[in-house]
Amino acid sequence: MMESELKASLLSPLLIKAYRYPLMQKQPMQQLLKVIFLLTEGGCYRSATLRKILKTYNNVELGAYSYGFIPDLMNPFIFPAGVTIGRYVSIAQNVCVFLQNHPIERLSTHPYFYAPSLGYVQENTLPPSTSLEIGHDAWIGHGALITPGCNRIGIGAVVGAGAIVTKDVPDFAIVAGNPAKLIRKRFSDEVGEIILKSKWWEKSIDELKPYIKDMLLAVNEQPFQHSLLLSQA
Repeated sequence: MMESELKASLLSPLLIKAYRYPLMQKQPMQQLLKVIFLLTEGGCYRSATLRKILKTYNNVELGAYSYGFIPDLMNPFIFPAGVTIGRYVSIAQNVCVFLQNHPIERLSTHPYFYAPSLGYVQENTLPPSTSLEIGHDAWIGHGALITPGCNRIGIGAVVGAGAIVTKDVPDFAIVAGNPAKLIRKRFSDEVGEIILKSKWWEKSIDELKPYIKDMLLAVNEQPFQHSLLLSQA
């Protein structure tokens, strides 16, 4: 991630240190942080402070230009440790990620029998949490729920609003429903491979500015007509 892609305000070091205190993690304070990020750091899209807080305290990585509802992103119960979010990702409100299930193979699924904080077991007896990679330019719709069965949402994939995702989502796939099923692919496999080879998402938004007109065009079955894909011919 290039330094110039992100913005840090003069308050950034103070906010990062202060966030370790529980008061700063309450929703009203997160709303205040949202205002600070919006006014001084280009919002969720370019805030270096938000990304540093997510990595330091939540072990969540958020790529440049990716965005979502800030109190959701900063809530470790919604985006737990082990989530990696690529660049240019769009995340709607009320998305929820689960990286661990209750132990359904045991006699009881109750946390009394796996959570040491409740005082009946000495250590966490659940298997290690899984991880989740959300690929570049993916779009996660409102209220989508991602379960431990899904470890990867592909590059350019679309997860419909309210979908319950129980398995990996391929690159450029559109999935929806409960459980989420493939609706269609955004592009043919051939066009998808061309787009993957281009790695356009590695460019900064300033580098993409000369291509804005092409970014507004549909990518049809002649993708080499798109200026960002010409080098793949």
